[in-house]
Amino acid sequence: MPRPSWSARPAALLRGLTLIELMVGIAILVVLATLAAPSFLRQIHTARLSAASSDLMATLARARGEAIRRGQRITVCRSQDGSTCSTDAAQRWDTGWLVFQDTNANSALDTGEAVLSRTPAAGTQLLVRGNLAFQDRIFFRPSGEASGNGTLRVCSTASSLPDAERARDLVVIRTGRVVLTTPAAVSSACEAKS
Repeated sequence: MPRPSWSARPAALLRGLTLIELMVGIAILVVLATLAAPSFLRQIHTARLSAASSDLMATLARARGEAIRRGQRITVCRSQDGSTCSTDAAQRWDTGWLVFQDTNANSALDTGEAVLSRTPAAGTQLLVRGNLAFQDRIFFRPSGEASGNGTLRVCSTASSLPDAERARDLVVIRTGRVVLTTPAAVSSACEAKS
């Protein structure tokens, strides 16, 4: 018995996608991707903001703990190069920060003072700014008390975040306690808290 040709095979065996079905499927995929992308970007920027805030909060907690443990003043200062404290008013905390044992209490890293940690720049689209009390540095006394009351603001300039979710404030109370809050509305300019 001869084999049947393609035209003689049942229709169930020739099943596949037509060009129109394929184009409709691709169009649906594009629409779904377009709808999901902003939400996905928002989640990415929120995660970066949370990570940077948590990192800075952990740094402050470690600095306070080291001050108590060592019985020495511990200073946290903004630093671009990871080896000196910055005094340039144009610089912000997002260029990085440095934690060191400030044995002579002059808020500057001097020869012989132990560097406890170095943190590089916060990343793209993230700004970290201190208010007037913490513009350059924060220090913790051997009692665990902070150098004063102040706020460090970690802020994202990403357009995918609404103003209500754009920033986190690390409020440092004189006792040394650090409280993380979310300010109600911060513009994409990411102004520091006054």
